Amino acid sequence: MQVDRLKKIPLFCDLSDEDLALLASVAIEQSLNSGEAVFQQGDTPDGLYVVLSGNVQIEHESLFSTERVSTLLLSDGDFFGEMALFDSGVRSATARAVEGAVLLKIDRGVFQNLVSEHPATAGKLILPLMQAIVPRMRQTNRHIVALFEAGRALGGQEDLDALLKRLLEILSEATHADLGVIYLSNPISESLDPAAAISVPRDQLQSLSQREEKWVPVHVSAHGKPLLIADSSTDERCQVLNTLRYEPGSLILVPLPSAQGVLGVIEMGRSSGTFSPNDLNLVDCVAHQVGQALQSIRLQQDEEGRERLKRQRYSF
Repeated sequence: MQVDRLKKIPLFCDLSDEDLALLASVAIEQSLNSGEAVFQQGDTPDGLYVVLSGNVQIEHESLFSTERVSTLLLSDGDFFGEMALFDSGVRSATARAVEGAVLLKIDRGVFQNLVSEHPATAGKLILPLMQAIVPRMRQTNRHIVALFEAGRALGGQEDLDALLKRLLEILSEATHADLGVIYLSNPISESLDPAAAISVPRDQLQSLSQREEKWVPVHVSAHGKPLLIADSSTDERCQVLNTLRYEPGSLILVPLPSAQGVLGVIEMGRSSGTFSPNDLNLVDCVAHQVGQALQSIRLQQDEEGRERLKRQRYSF
């Protein structure tokens, strides 16, 4: 590994030439073919990886199915798997090369030796790593609170409109979203109708009930899979799937699943910054709870409707 190449990596910006030479002597360069896994979710951690060239896709197993959800695309200079340097817990995601990739690996054992034998050099690495890890921990704390608040809202709110509005407020605060909409499927018109929204102008909200398959929420409802879009202005999926003018750069769209099928879609958006894979997982968890609650409400409404019909028959 050449020192000049390491200088271009942001993670190593505080290292001197001597530090970089030491790192170059112990780091391992790996080349992967398209589709080849760097590691699998559940694997024993073995080290930190830095993308030298190409792309790496991060995938998570869904909590509610056997499918994998692609949540993050990494490119040159990005690093991943850093928790392996500090913790022996299993990998929380799968990393897979996209169209081939060249990676730099810092082995867990090598890093531990670096800490004990060259603490000054290791310290210059630890600081930027901590600067990346700490915000993720804060985010995790926000998400734990959001899940608690969502569960409490679902258990104690009787009015559906107020419940959906409260859930959007909880998700917006936890993910730093600028806006949110919950669409519910309309079995009569076979469309998605907005049932609750925050920070969406009323005139635009009234125009959101659509059946067009290329409209992003309809696409997500039809396919039943969560979607994370880092930047709708550059994402290839948004060149095919229409987005309305109110939608900002980063988007999360998650279906509301139930035993009866998809009952709607949650959409969250933010104009500055990008949603993270953990944001997607949070919205997905809440969506599954909402789907189950909606199914119970609809079953109850159906039962009440049958009871009314029985009473009408008996009255004649």
